[in-house]
Amino acid sequence: MSNSSEMNLPSRQNKKTALPMEPEDAASVTDKVLTAPDQILHKRYNFTTLFAMFLSVSAGWECIISNLFQNLVTGGPTALVWGFLFSAAAAQAMAFSLAELASSGSNPLGNVGMQIQSMAIIAYPTTYEPERWHVFAILLFTMIIALCINIFRPRMLHYLSVIAMTFHFLGFFAITIVLLSTTKEKNSAKMVFAQPLNNSAAFMSIDNPARFTEETQNPRMDVPRAMVWGVAGGTVLTFPFILVIAFCMGDPTALLDSPIARINPLAQILLNSTGSMAAVMALCSMIVIIAFVVAIDQTGAISRLIMAQARDGAIPFAKTFARISPRWNTPIPALLLSAAIQVVLSTVYIANEIAYFGISSGTITLQALSYCIPVALHIWARKRHGMEYGPWNMGRYGRLVNIFSVLSYAFLFVIMCIPQQYPVTTLNMNYASVITGGVVILAIILFYTWGRKHYFGHIIDVLDATRE
Repeated sequence: MSNSSEMNLPSRQNKKTALPMEPEDAASVTDKVLTAPDQILHKRYNFTTLFAMFLSVSAGWECIISNLFQNLVTGGPTALVWGFLFSAAAAQAMAFSLAELASSGSNPLGNVGMQIQSMAIIAYPTTYEPERWHVFAILLFTMIIALCINIFRPRMLHYLSVIAMTFHFLGFFAITIVLLSTTKEKNSAKMVFAQPLNNSAAFMSIDNPARFTEETQNPRMDVPRAMVWGVAGGTVLTFPFILVIAFCMGDPTALLDSPIARINPLAQILLNSTGSMAAVMALCSMIVIIAFVVAIDQTGAISRLIMAQARDGAIPFAKTFARISPRWNTPIPALLLSAAIQVVLSTVYIANEIAYFGISSGTITLQALSYCIPVALHIWARKRHGMEYGPWNMGRYGRLVNIFSVLSYAFLFVIMCIPQQYPVTTLNMNYASVITGGVVILAIILFYTWGRKHYFGHIIDVLDATRE
């Protein structure tokens, strides 16, 4: 897990004597940047900020909605119910494992556009012709706003996240109550529970709170608590929501034939149950608000990852992307790169919808892999290297939880790479394994062309300046 938090690892200075370095390498460049007083991010966030972000980004019923089509295709209602329970158990163990490391210091944009487009299709079924570039236009507008807020008013992320958390709870109660009260013919328990087990893509971005470690007032406690309580809170809310959706969705096959099934099946479920376009618009608008805030939060979160990697000298142009604007106290170059990456990836949706969803599925498997690696290394190193833990740790249960989290996420990684439909064609192929393999190859190339000469491990000593 790469972030700018405090970790009990050797400082970069200790490594300089053991490794050959160029006169003006990434280490010396980023050290100069980091040690300047105006290159330290302000402590602007707290536990409430991180917890609110986590609920909306990673562990909520909103994640189930964004992946509802894939679950319907691969297993119907049972894919939601049993898949979620397994994912929740795995995610809780992984949250504990990553939280322990955080204490010691170790595609939301598209969702906005698709939600709005699905509402337009329902409101104007005969006059509106949906085009993929419409989603991209909404994405571009959202990104501009996200950049403005992250650059000029970063403190707003706290208030926006609290607003999103409020709608998170309101949306949960509103949608479940409406569906339970208006759905006349509910699915049988046999349909919901007795079909083959499949997977559910919830609880991603578990490390989201760690990305804002440097800007958090009490990172050694607030970051771990946000991870652990975020997953627990998401489970408590999301499982009842899944049961309601499973019982009230009607015939999954008929639902998949809906013109908006691929972009927002929930809107069709609500329309079938209520028969009211106004009700659908009101309820889906709450989801749009949450997705909009998530897009803003994630733009900032990705920029912190970029900034942290640049500080470590792990990416080219490290001096540029590690820099913080003295006037606005935000990492503007990293924010611009974060926005550019998201926009470029989203342009794929215009050209090829299948390729876009292939990239989306690949990001999920890559996240699962990225969580397994640090926890697996932690299992190997916790006794060999005498790791010291922070105020939040699992004590004697740590090793057992670490092992379970790695094994469960490794299982999820394999499951998410298996084809979802047979026979496999270019249209229904699961491209997660292709995307994962491609990224791993690019990472290896980056290491041998850049990292081997410029990256010498996580910077620790210069981060002492961020402590209060």
